[in-house]
Amino acid sequence: MDAHDELRHQLLDTVTIDALGPEAILVWLGPLVAALEAEAQDPDLLARTHGYLSSALLRQGKENRAFEHAVRAVRYAEATSSPETRARAWLAIGNTFFAVGQMAEALRWHTRAANLDGVDAMTVFHARTNRAATLRADGRLVDAAEAFDELRASGAPIAPPRHAAMLINAASCYHQVDRMNDARTALAEARHQLSGLSRADLGAWCDAIEAWIEAEDGSPARARALAQGILKDKDQNDTFLRSSAARALAQASLRGGAAESLAEAADALHTLHQKCSTSSAHQVGLDLALSLAHIEEARGDLAAAVQAHRAAREHADKVQRQSRRLDLAVDFQRVELARLQVEAETAEASREELAAVNRRLSAEAAEQQRLLRALAHDVRNPLTAVLAAAEFAGMCGAEQRDKLWTSVYSAAQRAVAVLDSALQEAPGGDRMRGDLGSAAREVLNAFRALAERRGVRIVVEGPLCCPVYCGATS
Repeated sequence: MDAHDELRHQLLDTVTIDALGPEAILVWLGPLVAALEAEAQDPDLLARTHGYLSSALLRQGKENRAFEHAVRAVRYAEATSSPETRARAWLAIGNTFFAVGQMAEALRWHTRAANLDGVDAMTVFHARTNRAATLRADGRLVDAAEAFDELRASGAPIAPPRHAAMLINAASCYHQVDRMNDARTALAEARHQLSGLSRADLGAWCDAIEAWIEAEDGSPARARALAQGILKDKDQNDTFLRSSAARALAQASLRGGAAESLAEAADALHTLHQKCSTSSAHQVGLDLALSLAHIEEARGDLAAAVQAHRAAREHADKVQRQSRRLDLAVDFQRVELARLQVEAETAEASREELAAVNRRLSAEAAEQQRLLRALAHDVRNPLTAVLAAAEFAGMCGAEQRDKLWTSVYSAAQRAVAVLDSALQEAPGGDRMRGDLGSAAREVLNAFRALAERRGVRIVVEGPLCCPVYCGATS
């Protein structure tokens, strides 16, 4: 197996890729892209490579570069006949739209991937999960909850980590629509899926969602314990997870009302907010600032609350400015995708037109074969008569030979008539009139001498004149 085949084998193995982090994917695949582009002989491999690069860049927060690779993934995928490759490319571009808040576009691409025939069950499950998550992020919580209901009922044979991630997403959605019992059930199912697996990240998300549920519909003390466990884990660097835990802690503290708990929540929110202020996670900063404002109001520190509200407005402005910048990049990519779609539709139309031409040529070739077979059959009889007369001519007298020459001439005329008829048998050709009685007597005269010599008696019975019309019909 050469290096190219080994790369293809690894890229087609989703488990191998999933085991790598974004940095490893970039280090591994980045240098290979130029060589693959230069060859340009394997669009399937190129589409998957660009798709994985797009995913890795998204996980690093590099949305613009992720867009570029996602668009290339779609371009190469459209040149393949593999539904699986197309679905993965559509997922890649859908995920980039999701990352920049373009939920309508994300939903369109995720839905296309989910509805494509001939795709692996895991890819369909991934697409449907992303579609449900997009509905949730777009604020269509009831639709999202119904989509998660369908996923949970589908019974698709999906690997436990992916299934657990979907269940955690579903639990969070159920919590948002106040379906607390369903949220608890989904979380229990997720924890069961994760039992025995070393996925501390997913286990921590289970704790964060459960903290929210307990904070709003259970035990505030239990919620605080779960959130504190996440915040005290120094190995846990997921900003979104820590933000969710801090806000769940704030919610539980607001419900409990203890001054100590409020102070703890304020410290956690303040610490995380300072980190977000120096990063591009402005949406996270906005959420943290709003929670901090509510905590400071509950503590009675109005100056701190005003400062938190001011920080929230600054984050909101940054989110809006960032959104406008991303909108420009998205518009460019949308134009590029539209161009690719037009190219794909044009190519498809050309393929259909070529297929129609091939079908017409095949039909015409079949008709020609039919005519040639009929012509060979019809010409064979008069030629056989000529051969028979020629064979018998050397064995008979002058008077009988004259009769044979007459038969030869008559057979030759019949052959010419058959050829003329065949030339007129094309579609739209004229119908010809013939006489079966006369044709039968001509055949009898042509073969009479040979038949008598061999002791065979030929008799023609029927009317002397039997007119028929022949030729092509429409």
